[in-house]
Amino acid sequence: MEYLRYKEYDGKHIHDTIDRVVAGQYHPGEFNVFTVYDPKKRIVRALPFRDRVVQHAIHNVIGPIFEGVFLHGSYACRPERGTHEGVKYVQAYLRKHPNSYYLKLDFKDYFNSIDRTILWKEVERKIRCPKTLDLLSRFHPKEGKGLPVGNLTSQLLANVYGHILDRHLTHVLKVPFWCRYIDDTVILSDDREYLVNLQKELTKFIDTEMKLRWSRWSIAHNSRGINFLGYRIFIKYKLLRRRSVVGAKRKIRQYLQKDDKIKLKNFMGAWRGHLIFANSYNLRMKILGEPMKRIIQSRKDLDAIKGTQEYKDFLELLKGSMVVKRDMAQYPEDYDQNLKEGDDGFIPKDFQEVEDLSTIEKFGYNKEEFEDELRRRLG
Repeated sequence: MEYLRYKEYDGKHIHDTIDRVVAGQYHPGEFNVFTVYDPKKRIVRALPFRDRVVQHAIHNVIGPIFEGVFLHGSYACRPERGTHEGVKYVQAYLRKHPNSYYLKLDFKDYFNSIDRTILWKEVERKIRCPKTLDLLSRFHPKEGKGLPVGNLTSQLLANVYGHILDRHLTHVLKVPFWCRYIDDTVILSDDREYLVNLQKELTKFIDTEMKLRWSRWSIAHNSRGINFLGYRIFIKYKLLRRRSVVGAKRKIRQYLQKDDKIKLKNFMGAWRGHLIFANSYNLRMKILGEPMKRIIQSRKDLDAIKGTQEYKDFLELLKGSMVVKRDMAQYPEDYDQNLKEGDDGFIPKDFQEVEDLSTIEKFGYNKEEFEDELRRRLG
């Protein structure tokens, strides 16, 4: 609603804001403060829409300046980076160093713990324009602690603050491989003892130079899988974190119970993008199958999503519905069903495959047409 009111007279609102900024009379509005609990409790401070427009303008000016400073291992909130690229970066190193160990580090309460005096020293190293600095300080005062979660400039400044650690890892300690995403950092090495000593060194550094602490840290062999950026990363494959799967099942169940097809469809689209990046075919079919059947109930619904991953997934579901396997095994009353193949007296199970075309017929296909569509879409 706020966006629609702004959009109705956007030209006037933009010019009024420009005049205030140029005259030095601009002041941000009050935060809309609310709490989210997924995946963990966070207090979000959202600005009025007008102020979000101003933050985008600031980011468009100073973002490229800091982008030229950030180091290669920093993957959060940057062009051509993000979680998926970060996962690929880590996995590529694992494949070249299959016997490596990892050091996983998480800052404690990162956004609320950032020391703004230290942060502004970093900002003023690169930004010299007094008016730009003054405008930025209206959102983030130069003294005190913390950055408000839910602000675009907070994401950028959190990266600027994390760059202090990145710079120390690269230029002072000469660490060969690290990857950071906001408050989560992974360092890889073939030498476990090196990582043990490095953790001690970094604990002292962040305490004295950044006024931060770790919420948790761990060192282990990569064969356990690296829990990073929403995935468990192994050398040859990637899995979703158990917590992500449990949370997704809970949300889908809630939307199904409320019969909220719009929210269900939006969530499935977003989560499918997360799923398909991992080795998760069976999980995808299992979790998304029932919701897809609830949303897609006719040939018209199916044709509306042609060309999407959702369409391919639904064809797979229909394909699976065509064959029903019935157990036809007959056992004597005294037969020991714990016998294994090769044991004396073992009786193999005998399955009979029975065709069931009722589901594909519901969507206007006969067997030949459906098999042609499978070949075109699924290869």
